[in-house]
Amino acid sequence: MILFGIPGLTLIALGVATGLVAFYLRIVEGFGFRPLLYLVILLVTVGTLFFLAGLLAEMIAGLRDELDYIRRRYSDGEGQTSPPSERP
Repeated sequence: MILFGIPGLTLIALGVATGLVAFYLRIVEGFGFRPLLYLVILLVTVGTLFFLAGLLAEMIAGLRDELDYIRRRYSDGEGQTSPPSERP
């Protein structure tokens, strides 16, 4: 989550800050600046994608750890259903 989550949240925050500046320029100053709007859309979209990629990677890592635990448990013989006296 650190690799993609923090940059994603940073890009989202930059997008929101840029959006506030664009809103200020549009409402208070009275002129619109379309490239600034495109920058807001780009930052928020890419930030969201980065954050979701980090979340997905974290979920995959958790599943991998769980699968490794299950494999170790079954390779040690703990997961067998036969009684302990019948084990070789």
